[in-house]
Amino acid sequence: MKTIKLILLTMFLSFFFALNYSGQVVHAQVSDIQEKEKVTEGLAKELKNLERVFKNISQLIFLNLEKFANYIADQVAMEQAANKEIKKSEAAKEIKKSEAAKGLAKVEAEIKVEEALLAYIQKDYKTAYKLLSPIAEQGNDKAQYKLGIMYNDGQGVPQDYKEA
Repeated sequence: MKTIKLILLTMFLSFFFALNYSGQVVHAQVSDIQEKEKVTEGLAKELKNLERVFKNISQLIFLNLEKFANYIADQVAMEQAANKEIKKSEAAKEIKKSEAAKGLAKVEAEIKVEEALLAYIQKDYKTAYKLLSPIAEQGNDKAQYKLGIMYNDGQGVPQDYKEA
C-alpha cells in the first residue's frame, strides 16, 4: 500500500511540475528567436522526462500488481488446500490455473492500452492502432472506445463511420 501511495505521489508531483513549468513558459514573454529555441528545447526535454516517468510508473504499477496477483493467488491456493485437504505443493500447482492468471492478463492489457494512449497523444496513430487492435478484439472497453474515435476521425486509419 505504501508503494502504491508513493507511486501515486510521484506521478502527481511529476504532472504538477510539468503543468507548473508549462504554465510558466506559456506566460513568459519570449523576445527573440534564440530564447524561443531554448524554450522549445526545454519543453522537448520535459516531454521526454514525462515519457520516462510515465513508463517507469507503468512498470512499477505492473510489478506491484503482479505481486498483488501472486499474493491473491497464494491465498486462493491455501483456501483451496484447506477446503480440499490437499498438500500445499498441489495447491501451488492449482494456483497457476486459477483466476490470478486471468487477472494478470487484464493488467498487461491495461498497460498496453496506456502505452497506446501515450502514442495517440504523441500523434503516433499507427503505433496506437497496432497496440489497441488486438486488445479491442479481446473485448477491452477502453481500447474499443479509442479505436472508435480513431475510425470516426480518420486518425491512423481510413475514416469509417460504420467501423467506428
